[in-house]
Amino acid sequence: MRLRFGFASVALLASSGAIAADLLPLTRGIYVREGVRCRGASNADTMSYWGGRNGLNVSRAECTIRRFDRRGSVFTLDRRCRELHSGGSFSNRIRISITGRNAFTLLPPSAAGGRRYLYCGPRVRLR
Repeated sequence: MRLRFGFASVALLASSGAIAADLLPLTRGIYVREGVRCRGASNADTMSYWGGRNGLNVSRAECTIRRFDRRGSVFTLDRRCRELHSGGSFSNRIRISITGRNAFTLLPPSAAGGRRYLYCGPRVRLR
């Protein structure tokens, strides 16, 4: 099944109660790269998801999902991001495979494999 949403259709559907508040079936919070401990994880090893149209953020950018396609457990997200330090913006496309409410794999643009992330909670504790 292929779904495609833009901001206008998401807003319309959300206001009518036709879809859930979250576009992705993930638990809200911080995800850490598999093999890295939650406590003391570096910014390079973390991503966050806060629900709604939140586009899986890294430490230096805040992203919004503008459109997405779903094929089984694989989601292709077209994101619009704002760099937190410089204020600049960029758009990109990422692919993820969601393997449960608490895990996803960030897929490379081509080739097999990818980086797996696991849920750590609503925040990561520093060392």
